[in-house]
Amino acid sequence: MKTSLLTICLFLFGSLFLFSQTNITLNIHHKLGDADFAMGTEVVNNIESNFDFTRLEYYIAEISLIHDGGQETNIENIYMLVDANEETSQALGELAITNVEAIRFHVGVDEANNHADPAGFGNGHPLAPQFPSMHWGWAAGYRFGAFEGNSGTSMNQTWQIHALEDENYFQTEVALELAADNGELVIDLDADYIRSMEDINLNSGPITHGGFGEAITALRNFQEHVFTASDLVSNNEDVQIVRNVKLYPNPSTTQRSSLYISTDTEELYQLTITNAQGQVITQMDQVSSNTEINLTLATAGVYFVSLQQNGKTLRAERLVIQ
Repeated sequence: MKTSLLTICLFLFGSLFLFSQTNITLNIHHKLGDADFAMGTEVVNNIESNFDFTRLEYYIAEISLIHDGGQETNIENIYMLVDANEETSQALGELAITNVEAIRFHVGVDEANNHADPAGFGNGHPLAPQFPSMHWGWAAGYRFGAFEGNSGTSMNQTWQIHALEDENYFQTEVALELAADNGELVIDLDADYIRSMEDINLNSGPITHGGFGEAITALRNFQEHVFTASDLVSNNEDVQIVRNVKLYPNPSTTQRSSLYISTDTEELYQLTITNAQGQVITQMDQVSSNTEINLTLATAGVYFVSLQQNGKTLRAERLVIQ
């Protein structure tokens, strides 16, 4: 009897440990070498091509995390349209994860959705119609990446690389050493865009729209060279965590027009509400504790409410709309 009781207790304890939930956030820090990214900044690649960027956008899809001794968890239905001119932070959800060993993702759009109709996605969804356009057409699908700028020794050439095609949908993997801290885990990646143009002669102003030549090289560079673990992630040091965030009522309903947020500080934050697919629903500046948020959530489902300061997500909370 004692043995059976002990076994049950151990099982229950193990189950609680196994299914403890961690709030996970992905931040991408846009870089040119060691400097922060800025449009129009002249840089030099590994084959002495002088260039800058005037446009730098790309898709990320099929994110998965390697964790807790080699397990892999797929992050379902999240697509990211990354614009290097904007801060990039994505709530990945609440997951039964304690230690993260690597993150995997593809640059581009998976084949099933690459040939879908952009008009079929709701306004604000990363795969919905964009301006400038990120969709090439029915046959080729989406632009996996759209890279444009000036080049040449006098910076008087215009270059463009729009990369696409299913066969160029490459997976990248970044090794990490991260442990959850009080139910929070922030993945910080650096993206060095000088390396996205390695081995590409930009001096003559190439124009490549398709799935060949410089387009393949650029996407391979994203796969192999662009992304690294940020210095922040070695021990999750210097990552500020906002604790004791409460949303109420939560769960809420589609009939309600307001939501209240409470934090344990009186600081000001930026707030973003996204749905489970990463679509931005609401954004607000200057949010503080006990702020009333006007909701426009007409569809039941799971949403994520993120608090940011200076472009860094400090906390992401799950919101259920019934």
